[in-house]
Amino acid sequence: LPFTIEKNLRRCLNEGNLDSVTIVQLIYGFRFLEQAPDSPFVIDPRSLPILEVFELLCHDLNELNSRLLDIIERWCPEVQNFCSDKLTLSGIGGGSSLCTYSITPKDMAHAICQCLKEESTNYDHIEFLFLKCRAQHASIDVDTEAARAFLSSRFITYLNLCRDPLILLQCSLSVWTTNGLRRIMLAVLQRALAVNESLILEASASSSVASEFLASRDSLVVRCFLFILSGSCFDSLHNEQHEIPVCQELITLLKQMISKRHGLVASVVKQGLPEKALDWMVRNIPEIFSDAGELSNILESHALTPKERLQVADGSLRIAIAHGARNEMQSQRLAYNALSVLVSSFYLVIGPVGVPVTLTCDEQGQDITLICRKVLFRMLSTLQNGRTMSERLKSEAMLALSRMASLCKSDALLGGLGGTALKKRKALLKEVFDAIVRVNV
Repeated sequence: LPFTIEKNLRRCLNEGNLDSVTIVQLIYGFRFLEQAPDSPFVIDPRSLPILEVFELLCHDLNELNSRLLDIIERWCPEVQNFCSDKLTLSGIGGGSSLCTYSITPKDMAHAICQCLKEESTNYDHIEFLFLKCRAQHASIDVDTEAARAFLSSRFITYLNLCRDPLILLQCSLSVWTTNGLRRIMLAVLQRALAVNESLILEASASSSVASEFLASRDSLVVRCFLFILSGSCFDSLHNEQHEIPVCQELITLLKQMISKRHGLVASVVKQGLPEKALDWMVRNIPEIFSDAGELSNILESHALTPKERLQVADGSLRIAIAHGARNEMQSQRLAYNALSVLVSSFYLVIGPVGVPVTLTCDEQGQDITLICRKVLFRMLSTLQNGRTMSERLKSEAMLALSRMASLCKSDALLGGLGGTALKKRKALLKEVFDAIVRVNV
């Protein structure tokens, strides 16, 4: 049954018309899937060119077509979004001649492979070939061949892609730095994420389980996007020069994901971001302030280690200062919690009284005091540059700074150390105190 339905559907799509026999077969296939989902003979809607079928049905509405449309919308709700998902030819031209000559998905994939080998930074014509192919062939075939070309693997199927769209993030870095390739990747990834979300919602025991799974998935995608847009992904390539992409399509998708998924920003900040990526996010994505309440809850819960809380406080303080005008009450609460963590982490930065600095390490062997010291100076720098703070935020900042200055002075009077350890501690205390004095809020 599945092979017969797929064969008839592809024949009808080539003819540009769905006959009633094929429509009835497809309706029967969906009914059989509903009655016996565990049977080896049921159809898998995602392995069929459902999007193209949906579009043909919309052009010729009658009782039979409307019945099939209702079934498709129930089993594949993502197709409604795909129908309006049309790529634009970004400065390529020739959009009216998409069907003037034929190009197969394998030809398009071969062109992508050639582009990756040449490592050019502006291959917009690849996007044009992709659009031509999309206009002439089923989207599932085109997306599958594109994914195979990006990952240099012939073993990827469309079902694999939908069940685990994150495999696309394993592609070469040059995919993201090449304009045309990046836009193709975003088109394929966005459709795969939408189908994957439908699959997760169907398979999950409850909506809360599905939401948690989707949040984990999207946090990985958002981190990847932030690394690309901020240039953090190039930091390890010391001897190579790369141009940081400025891509409105990528920024728009990032904003959509953050707006749609509550708690996503809090999750990403909690996991930790490079300073460059965090700065870029705060500067360019105002939607992140929607998670101010969630960040405040994290800081108040004491569920994280002191080092992790200080890292979350760093991001929270930047968000409160940069976007506090959107909601002054929430920004004041967020800033207060972040500054409270900053003050309470003083001895984590300086080191416990009577213990030499840089003695405490985490489970990975990293120096906790050194990591927290960098975060402390970043937070003080944020306060120093936060000239647009409201009067309430300035008042909270002054109280926190005064408290920290007092801690610096009182610690300098305590004993317990001598020799080199004492000199290092006093030098660090002076450095922190000077940084506090430089802050002019």
